[in-house]
Amino acid sequence: MPRLDHSLSILPFVVIGVLWLLRSRNSKRKPLPPGPRPLPFIGNFLDVPHKNRPAVYRDLNDKYGDVVYLDVLGQPTVILGSHAAAVDLLEKRSSIYSTRRVPPMAEISGFDWFFVMSPYGDRWRRTRRAFHEFMHAHAVPRHHHVMDAEVRKYLLCLLDDPARYRDHTTQLFSAVVLRVTYGLDVHAPGGAEYVQTVADAQKAIGEAFRFGKYPLAQVPLLRHLPGWVPGMGFKHECEGWRSAARRTLEVPWEAAQKAARGGNTGPSMASFLMEREEQCGGEEVAKAVAASVYAGGSETSTATLDVFYLAMASHPEAQVRAQRELEAVVGSDRLPTASDRHNLPYVTAVMKEVMRWKPVVPLGVAHRSVEEDEYMGYHIPKGTGVIIYVLEVLVKLDV
Repeated sequence: MPRLDHSLSILPFVVIGVLWLLRSRNSKRKPLPPGPRPLPFIGNFLDVPHKNRPAVYRDLNDKYGDVVYLDVLGQPTVILGSHAAAVDLLEKRSSIYSTRRVPPMAEISGFDWFFVMSPYGDRWRRTRRAFHEFMHAHAVPRHHHVMDAEVRKYLLCLLDDPARYRDHTTQLFSAVVLRVTYGLDVHAPGGAEYVQTVADAQKAIGEAFRFGKYPLAQVPLLRHLPGWVPGMGFKHECEGWRSAARRTLEVPWEAAQKAARGGNTGPSMASFLMEREEQCGGEEVAKAVAASVYAGGSETSTATLDVFYLAMASHPEAQVRAQRELEAVVGSDRLPTASDRHNLPYVTAVMKEVMRWKPVVPLGVAHRSVEEDEYMGYHIPKGTGVIIYVLEVLVKLDV
């Protein structure tokens, strides 16, 4: 009994000592980056925009500096507003910032195989290596003949029925991506199924990952609540999303396998991956690589061409100048090809301006720090999400 009394008597001093050590340790840390003042419990939740996010983040960077800190319901986040800051963290300290902030909806919706939603690790490295083997700058010319053939079909469709230009554009890029990725022809019997499959996947991704629509995106613990709880109604939609995710992963891959066994397909990313499944990490990784290109390639390209039409309609003088350059270099008896590009500086500039003016993914995909860090005199906690505001940074860093 005396021993117990002695232990209780020193307990307050132990507690005080621990608190002093923690305070001493924290006092040695650098301050957090500047940012708007957080509110109790919710932090900077109200400062996170649901609309026009690039403009809001630009204003925050203009007000607080190149590195802005937000605490969103306990989730630390920094916004990088300069090219120098992005290079310093994402490139020079890539060992800390290479992983992604994986959205809670990724697993629930079934799209956790999507490359841009994968955390950094062995699987990510294998997937990235497989991408690079087939999708690098020097590999693009091998696909020019596919692009040229599909563009000719596209232009004929535009001439025949210009009112349906959006449908023609969707089919154009679906055809290119399907041929390059799986060696399949969207114009062949059954080809419409592949277009519908990727359309369903893009719709599911748009619904599941719509920023601010579902509270689970900000509070991952909500995933454990039953579907009848207010705000959890999305759980009833999950099966449809998971079905679209499974079909995107399986349908074109199985068709490519069948065509390969029958000798009815040419070189493609899928055939390349099938031959090197072991080096890529197995069939599941190979399927995920191909499906990521399939699901992500056609919609982003379609949206970019939409922006091109908007730009030409808004600036007809630019369209006239581009047309004059084409007529001077290409003439009127043939269509331009990729080999003409170095002789078309203005047309090339128009293309680059379209991607700069209205980029499809203006903020890229958020990264996450895997350990504590210090930068510009500020402390960046472990697990901090990193958002890049500067548009040109995304192009230069390939993030």
